Amino acid sequence: MIKPIIKQKKGQADIVILIGILVSLMILAPVMLKIFNSIVVETIPILNESSVDAGSAMTKVSSTFTTFWDYLIVIAMFVAIITLFISAFMVDTHPIFLIMYIMMAFGLMTFSNYLTAPVTNILGMGEFATELGQIPMTSFMITNFNLILLGVIVLSGIILYGKFKGRSSDL
Repeated sequence: MIKPIIKQKKGQADIVILIGILVSLMILAPVMLKIFNSIVVETIPILNESSVDAGSAMTKVSSTFTTFWDYLIVIAMFVAIITLFISAFMVDTHPIFLIMYIMMAFGLMTFSNYLTAPVTNILGMGEFATELGQIPMTSFMITNFNLILLGVIVLSGIILYGKFKGRSSDL
């Protein structure tokens, strides 16, 4: 039987998958909103001609759909951050790994612009100006990604290396 050289814990794979889903949602959201808006812009006037109630119902569906994407992306980001904090609290660390943590955090901060470049390019296109206005929380998150990332790195570092080590009692 062949045994794997590096064993990956299931919790590590879940975090990577969650971040992959988050980046995919950030790329997919403006495209889906563009397709949806192109259909809705043509449909609402036709519905208003036949029935005002149908037009108002379609407008309500339109606003619900656009806010859905914004909340979905922000909730996925918070779930990823909370998962990171929980896993940081559950890990036992040695102070020597603090140097590695600082180097990895520095590398992540250095290359974070390359991580958000596809999303920034898509949202920067003139064709997606309407869709960018429909996802304000996501655009705020992308605009301030480095600041959010720095806060997450600092908080996870504090959680990793500042945990209370309980003392065993002599009882």
